[in-house]
Amino acid sequence: HRDLHSFPTRRSSDLEKKSCPPTPIAMDYNNLAVALLHAGQPLKARAWLSIAPSNPTTSHNEALVEKALKNWHWPATPQGEYWSWAGSSGWRTVSVTSDGKVWSVDYSGNLAGIHAEVPLDASGAIYQDPDDAGCRISVAFNEDHLTLDQNGSCSSAGGRVDATGTFDRVSVTVPKNP
Repeated sequence: HRDLHSFPTRRSSDLEKKSCPPTPIAMDYNNLAVALLHAGQPLKARAWLSIAPSNPTTSHNEALVEKALKNWHWPATPQGEYWSWAGSSGWRTVSVTSDGKVWSVDYSGNLAGIHAEVPLDASGAIYQDPDDAGCRISVAFNEDHLTLDQNGSCSSAGGRVDATGTFDRVSVTVPKNP
């Protein structure tokens, strides 16, 4: 062991704190979020920033979004559009509209979708597929997001549906199809 050389060691507290450089894709998400923020769409900006939370630029831009939302008045109803990142396949979406009698909840994601009409209740709903007793989805509405909890396997014309997750509110209105 006499041949081993002794090298001075450093404690981690002695090392400079350096953040990792932003990845190109994370920078793209941040640039899109800033553009949405300037366009007056802080909810969509917040959703895009949620994709790269550990990026150093994201922290700065999240502070800008929070500042824009500081005086935001959340609607009393769940009507609107909600997104949840599905990875490389893009966003899973939920649109909630009302005709005054029922909530129409449309889920789209993973190449499949579900349309449900549920009783008008601003706190939540339960969807039971009339054609598939094994498919039950509960919806919990919050001011800034909704949560879907799926019990059992659900299918649609597009294939198997996995609707479980938290979806961030990105608008208080639902875009019309052209």
